[in-house]
Amino acid sequence: MECYHFSFGGTDVYVVADLPDTPTVVALGAAVGSSEAMSAVETDVLIDPADIDAATSITVGYRAPGA
Repeated sequence: MECYHFSFGGTDVYVVADLPDTPTVVALGAAVGSSEAMSAVETDVLIDPADIDAATSITVGYRAPGA
């Protein structure tokens, strides 16, 4: 765990963690979610700016429906 913050509104606590891979994130989320210690658990994966830069150089053959 890197840090945690409390907030007002729909989400009461935010936890920032640096985990080694996606399966570890899933396992941790499942363990915390099934513990009933919290009423709701959501996971958001943060995207590294270098990954965004790499993605902009990939050409995708997508056409919007009806285009």
